[in-house]
Amino acid sequence: MKKIRKISVIMLVVATICLPISSYAANGTLTFAHGNDLTNQKVYGRINSTEKENGLGIELKINFSDGTKASYSGGFISGVRSWEVGQSVRGKKGSSFCDYYCSEELVHSSTSWFDFDFTK
Repeated sequence: MKKIRKISVIMLVVATICLPISSYAANGTLTFAHGNDLTNQKVYGRINSTEKENGLGIELKINFSDGTKASYSGGFISGVRSWEVGQSVRGKKGSSFCDYYCSEELVHSSTSWFDFDFTK
């Protein structure tokens, strides 16, 4: 009886941990990009999928070296395999960060802030 109870508790803990991870439904395999476009002096975030997706979205956060902050989002888009949000930062210095969404749920965040310097 104790063994069955212990197994039940373990199964409940595993289900609780896995539920938030698998709560969104991507149709394909997702890949995420975050970087600087040197030619156009902009920062961007991009999400790609091997299949058409619903509710793709990106929130691009920027901290400028002068202390100001900005946030940009292209809203959510459906029926596409790729979505990109970018913002011109011509002549500025700072760092950017992205949150990525699928099915209008957060699925990934940048692993760190990405520096840019277009003052040179």
